[in-house]
Parts: sequence; structure tokens; C-alpha cells
Amino acid sequence: MNDKHLKILMAAKDVFEEEGYHEAKISEIAKRAGIGKGTVYEYFTSKQSLFEEMVIFLIDMGFDTIDSQIKEQDNAIDKLKVIVEIEKEISLNHGKLFGLILARLSSASETLKTKFYDTRERELKTIEDIISEGVQAGLFKDINTKYFALIFKGAISQAHMNASCNVAKGTEIKEALHISNEIFEILIDSIKS
Repeated sequence: MNDKHLKILMAAKDVFEEEGYHEAKISEIAKRAGIGKGTVYEYFTSKQSLFEEMVIFLIDMGFDTIDSQIKEQDNAIDKLKVIVEIEKEISLNHGKLFGLILARLSSASETLKTKFYDTRERELKTIEDIISEGVQAGLFKDINTKYFALIFKGAISQAHMNASCNVAKGTEIKEALHISNEIFEILIDSIKS
């Protein structure tokens, strides 16, 4: 991916997040990317194709971040905490964009729908593998790692959604995040050896 392509994707992220899908204009994306409107169409055939490639790019970028930060951790608890912290950051700082992506998913291409399914499976597998690592290290009880990965993902996602909604209503971020941190601790305490 060349520099212009990347600038377009990042400008699109900002414009879609601020304006929503229908109000976002290719001309504004081009302006923020520092290029002409026609240049955007050299890379993308439509606003929908730009939107979908942006989503796929953001998903891949998120996984790259998670993978690199997990590798820096020494134990399963710290690895799970990395996932929680990155999801928390996305939820609080980009909740509007994430909501837009979910709303547009029903009209998305099969490529994007498949990417979302594969992403969910990949994240669950990553969590399951980390829990298995903790079981093997004697850090966690011998549990069904697949089921606990589902429980972990569901509980943490709900905690972050709750935090995002509370922040949107004016609750202090620190207070909203307290719930997420507490749920993480409850989940981890429930499987510690």
C-alpha cells in the first residue's frame, strides 16, 4: 500500500466517524488526505468500496497491534489484559465508527461479512489459546477453554459497550471504565488455580 492509499484510508476513517456514512463526502475525504477528489477514484470505485476497504484495513491494523503487544507479555493474565485494553480504547475512542460499521454490515459485500466472521473466530481462538496457555502453566484451572473464551469475550464486550454508553451520557471515563476493570478481575479470579 502506498502513501496516498494509506492517507485516503485514514482520512476516510475520520470523515466516516465524524459524519456517518450517508453524510460523508468523497470530496471531504480527498481534502483531508491532501489529494484531489479524482485521485480517490483511482484507488476506489465507490464510497462503499472505500468504506469496506477502510474497515478491513482497520481490522487488520487492530490485530497487528494485539499480536505485537501480546508477544511482549510474559503470562496469560497480562495477555488477556492487552486484549481488554485495546478493545476498551477502541470502544471509548471510536464507538461511533464501530456502531456505523455494524449498522452497514447488513448491506456489505460478502467479502466484508466474511472478514467480520473470520475476525470473530480469530479473536475467540486467540483468547482460547491464551487461556490454554494459562491452564498449561498452572495459572488457571483446567476448564473448557473454548466456552470460557466465549464467556470472556461476551462479558468484556458488554462492559465496554456499557462504558461507551455511559461516557456518551456524560459519565466520567474513569468511572465508566471501573466496570470493565471489575469484570476483568471477576473473570480472571473465577479461573485462577
